[in-house]
Amino acid sequence: MIRSRSTRNATLAFGLSIMSACSYRPASNITCEKIRALQIGTTIDEVRSSLGTPLSEGSTASETDRGDTLLDYSMPPTRKVIAETRAAFGGVRLFIYFSRGRLRSVQSYQRYPWSDSQSIYFLDDKGRFESTLFKTTYCP
Repeated sequence: MIRSRSTRNATLAFGLSIMSACSYRPASNITCEKIRALQIGTTIDEVRSSLGTPLSEGSTASETDRGDTLLDYSMPPTRKVIAETRAAFGGVRLFIYFSRGRLRSVQSYQRYPWSDSQSIYFLDDKGRFESTLFKTTYCP
């Protein structure tokens, strides 16, 4: 079967749009300075004030007993449907964990469509880690 040039171009454009969905960047209000400013013990309200409204907020069943909260800043909140679709393909994740209303840890990583992931940033009571991806991901 011979395809016309316009059909091939349309197929290529569709493929590129799918690939761009895999290369999600964090919301523009989440910068390296704001992430570096997060400290263990910061309150949930202070984090919201700095980073804005998270995509989602909740707790996992195992953490509920301890009063832990998870703020998910992986995708811009105005694009929730797109975020749910992109979650299957990969992208940058940013999770902030709280215990009894105080920041316990921060985890950011790049998830790839083939299920591997690479750490970008991590903060807990033992210290802070920034990979080489941190600047290209969060610093404009």
